[in-house]
Amino acid sequence: MPIANIASVMAHGILSHNEAAQLNHADISLADVQERRERKSVPGGLLLHEYANLYFCARNPMMYRRQNERERLCVLLVD
Repeated sequence: MPIANIASVMAHGILSHNEAAQLNHADISLADVQERRERKSVPGGLLLHEYANLYFCARNPMMYRRQNERERLCVLLVD
């Protein structure tokens, strides 16, 4: 996540894509991925964008594609 978003996460928590869209934040999401996710429903009837997106491994495809931006990104440990 962008380092610039740490204060927002501390104030508002980890938000879904739709909730985060309501706040001023740095967005590093990949447009092609978001287009697929915005219409994807999951068991229970909600859309994928209504859930918070968490990774269980810091080395994941999204971070790989953003590795050239690593100076402005961070990985938060949630315990």
